[in-house]
Amino acid sequence: MKKITKLFAVLFVQALLCQNAVANDDERVNIVAKIYENYQNDGVFSWDENTDIFADELLALFEEDGKSADTGDIGCIDSDIFINAQDFDAKAIKDSLKLSLEGDEVVAKFSLFDKASATEVHYVFECKNECKIADVITKDKNFGDRSLKQFLKQCLAK
Repeated sequence: MKKITKLFAVLFVQALLCQNAVANDDERVNIVAKIYENYQNDGVFSWDENTDIFADELLALFEEDGKSADTGDIGCIDSDIFINAQDFDAKAIKDSLKLSLEGDEVVAKFSLFDKASATEVHYVFECKNECKIADVITKDKNFGDRSLKQFLKQCLAK
């Protein structure tokens, strides 16, 4: 009888963990979808108006970069990190945006202007009590994978 009780206890805990993982998946996809809602309506996404979705370390790097820009210098970030560009066509993003889960990352794939120009941005999350973006990685055929967190650390150390 004890073995059956232990088995049910283990199965119950596993079911709870699976349910939590599915909830985290939904939460992560919803966070990334929120970012791209702005671009689909001819706007941009501003990290400083949405600090609640970023992990502490990434948020601290954003804030440090912002301080250098406040002094009149150009900060490390000189283009839009969420679309990996400076210009875009809202309709192209709206028509092409696809969000998916790849392992622990949420992937945003979209076109900035036409279908020939595919952009891919990966969002890495840190999930404790809630999920927050810990890094943004752009995938580029010419330049390879680029981590925003690593870029900011290197740039701000100079």
